[in-house]
Amino acid sequence: MAVLATALVRSLSAVMNIMTLMIVARAVLSWVPMGVGGEFMYKLKNMLYQLTEFLIAPIRSLLNRTPLGNMPIDFSPVIALFAIQIIGSILIQIVILVLM
Repeated sequence: MAVLATALVRSLSAVMNIMTLMIVARAVLSWVPMGVGGEFMYKLKNMLYQLTEFLIAPIRSLLNRTPLGNMPIDFSPVIALFAIQIIGSILIQIVILVLM
């Protein structure tokens, strides 16, 4: 059981880290003008957008209902990062408690 728990914890941690990196990369690349980097940059931005939008879109729609929705800076990636860390930590604790 300990081997299974270790494998699940490592897998969850890897998924959390990959999602975190993709969201940070998306946020950083959103500040790069569209003409810079050519077709490669366009494809990279598009790929990151498609892979992370399922997390960021619901948060953005909730933020639009608050005073933060009228801000010129989109805070939804930051909230998505917090959510990933919190949910991931809870899931890891559950795996440890149940399988160890």
